[in-house]
Amino acid sequence: MTRPRRILVSCLIVILVFLGFYNFLIRPKINQIRLLNKKHEDTAKVLNSSFEYIKKYTDVKMAFEHISHQWKILEKCLPDEEEMPNLLRSMSDAGKRSNVKSILFRPLAKIPKDFYQENPIQVKTTSGYHEIGTFLSMISELPRLVNVSNLMLVSSESTERTLKAEFIATAYTTKK
Repeated sequence: MTRPRRILVSCLIVILVFLGFYNFLIRPKINQIRLLNKKHEDTAKVLNSSFEYIKKYTDVKMAFEHISHQWKILEKCLPDEEEMPNLLRSMSDAGKRSNVKSILFRPLAKIPKDFYQENPIQVKTTSGYHEIGTFLSMISELPRLVNVSNLMLVSSESTERTLKAEFIATAYTTKK
């Protein structure tokens, strides 16, 4: 064998060995690396979206805590059913302190809402203009939430300085 032939055969053997190593050892590792990189990218996407969900969860949790705190404050303004007689007594006392005469309290049908119910009370009074204003002011200063609506003031036929007032006082209670 001549020298150029030996070099050619040696080169072919080296090339065949290299191709064998490449096909059986290196190429599977490259494919495995590509597969692991793809899994890494997918996991990174899931992780990033998880961080976004965690941030949203934190924001929602803070908003929920804020709303819960506000609800606890508002719940103090909404008595439960057992506290309604005390509220009516407070309104009656306010009428007496403001010198309003002929106070009539007539409870009307309750109106259920989502998480509370309205308890309308028909109120009729006879008194002077300023006394009625004082009475309404005292109702607005009660620690419980009371809404006055449908206020009608009519001059009394018997006396010039007396008014008949009729309105609906709506007290609110929580649903249990």
